[in-house]
Amino acid sequence: MKRWEKVVVVIFAAVLLVILVFWSQLRWQRGQGDDAIQVDITDNVAKYGEVVSPISGTILDYIMIQAFVVKKVEDFKNVSLPATDYYSKDFIYRDILKWHFILFYFLISFLTKIISADWLWSIMTASSYVGLIVLVYWFLRKSKLSIVRSLPLCLLVMAHPVWNYSIRGQFYTDKLFLTLGFLLILVVVNKKVKLWHQIVLLLLLLTMIERIWMITAIFLIGYTVLNWGSLDRKRRFWQLSLAILLICYFFYITKIYINNSYYSSFLNWDRIIGFYATIRTNSVFFDNLLVFLFFNIPVLLLGIWSWKWMLIAMVMMLPNVFGSVGGAEKTGWSTHYHSMYFPFLVFAISDGYVNLLKKLKSNWWVLSLIVVVGAIFYAAIYPYVDSLDKLTFKKSMLRNNIIFYAVNELSDSRKESSGLVQTLTIHQKLRDSIPEGSIVSAPEYLFPPLYGNRKIYYYPLGMDDADYVVVWVRDIKSKPPKYYGIFSYLGVEETKKIDDYLSLRMKDSGYDVDHPILVGGDIVVIRRISKIK
Repeated sequence: MKRWEKVVVVIFAAVLLVILVFWSQLRWQRGQGDDAIQVDITDNVAKYGEVVSPISGTILDYIMIQAFVVKKVEDFKNVSLPATDYYSKDFIYRDILKWHFILFYFLISFLTKIISADWLWSIMTASSYVGLIVLVYWFLRKSKLSIVRSLPLCLLVMAHPVWNYSIRGQFYTDKLFLTLGFLLILVVVNKKVKLWHQIVLLLLLLTMIERIWMITAIFLIGYTVLNWGSLDRKRRFWQLSLAILLICYFFYITKIYINNSYYSSFLNWDRIIGFYATIRTNSVFFDNLLVFLFFNIPVLLLGIWSWKWMLIAMVMMLPNVFGSVGGAEKTGWSTHYHSMYFPFLVFAISDGYVNLLKKLKSNWWVLSLIVVVGAIFYAAIYPYVDSLDKLTFKKSMLRNNIIFYAVNELSDSRKESSGLVQTLTIHQKLRDSIPEGSIVSAPEYLFPPLYGNRKIYYYPLGMDDADYVVVWVRDIKSKPPKYYGIFSYLGVEETKKIDDYLSLRMKDSGYDVDHPILVGGDIVVIRRISKIK
């Protein structure tokens, strides 16, 4: 690249980074518990030198210990809801390293002396998304493609849901793998790069979540085997040795050190063997899988002209095909469950794109035009659905972004139709309504705007001792108002029964349910005015 082009790329990357940093910072308050957990852990590592988080504690308590997600209304009538001390050494999930072994927090926690943890995560997350595009462009230009021929593929990557919708979602170390994973590929395939460069990058990846270690090991093995003849003996030996060490480390941490039940239920042999039976009998799983394939298979077709990388990308996608985390690994584009395979998918289509253009020669513009049309399609369709018949162009990424920044409708505060100004105003009113130092029981969705010098519990946990309950209201004018906020896997009817019961329990527990504070949209703050009767 010439100097002027490098300057343009730097300016573009800087502008895009600033936009995405502010976008991520504004969006994190509309996120879920994962956002608050990452910020909370980073703050606590800086303060106490320990990977602890009461935010993570209350979520794991709700899901794993209390198992409220599968309890019926009669179960709630027989359970106490105290404000548990999640810092207590008696709490099974106090040490978050026992859930996910992430040492990366220690590398970044000192930066909270300069910048707040939420801004730090916004910057790191945005940098990963921008970094991926810059690396893709660099790879295409190094492959001797012109600027005009390189840009269409960059647009396609940016339009894919894993990029354009994921940036709207949660903070997580997984998402940093978008750039680091692509960089890993470039380091491994470049025979001029010294082996110690690989080792340094691998050491950085070792500080991140254990899923990255396994994915990296599989990649090293797959790449080495598929390119056995073109690699010298030393490189084959070291890459396979590093892969074996990573696998051993992964199994030691996941089987002996940590206590994360998801590793036994997410992807196991029973699920793989019973895959066909699952998709035949479980319509939700099958529909989610179709959506996942619908958005990934068309771009993966470019990998036909780079079959080795297409094969690697397909292997990396298998956990998302066979596994299930409530559908998030298939249709939950804003979650972190797509960050592992995406760098490999992007490299496969990039290499295939380069190879196909070389074959087309003077007809290169045909492929570039097709890729541009594909990018427009991805940008115009709303991918966050659980079945193909729900796909729509009425809620595209571009439309949602414009509405979020420009429209300020007074509507359900969780919907995309709520504008930026309204959202920030509601969240500020929410914080102003609840003094710092208070004990609050709230749905996970409202953790980020409530975060900061308040004890937050996953509603209805903590309700017996809380000062405030924050929930949503269906009809504030009814007597009493119709509150809701419980998270359950048991369907609409059972969930409504639990919500109705909890509303009565709030009244019996001394909450002023008849005079809620409406902070905007449908969010209400209910103050406790007396002790439990």
